[in-house]
Amino acid sequence: MPPEQTAEQLADAVQVVEKSWFQQHMASIILWGIILLILAFLLITKWGPFAKFVRETRVELSKCSWPWDYSLPPSKRYQELITSTLIVLVGMILLGGYTSIFDFLFGSGAKWLMSL
Repeated sequence: MPPEQTAEQLADAVQVVEKSWFQQHMASIILWGIILLILAFLLITKWGPFAKFVRETRVELSKCSWPWDYSLPPSKRYQELITSTLIVLVGMILLGGYTSIFDFLFGSGAKWLMSL
């Protein structure tokens, strides 16, 4: 076997190795994408209970007060977003403290009962 032929074979092997994972699996990715799109379409449009759930969810979400209303001036939008975030953080801290206090009390009570 001449050395030129070996170098060509080596170059072909390097090109095969250089393919990315995405390039090597592109056909299966496209196939799974199509299957998932078909299933999503069927779930949303054809299957009654799931389609009803999606419709009702969209209706309920349209009733929500979103903090990013573009009809408001930017300063008002940021103010509402910051206020909502602070309310959530304070609520989380209060709930965490409440849970920690009762966990400590119940744990101490259980230790006391076990020591009897």
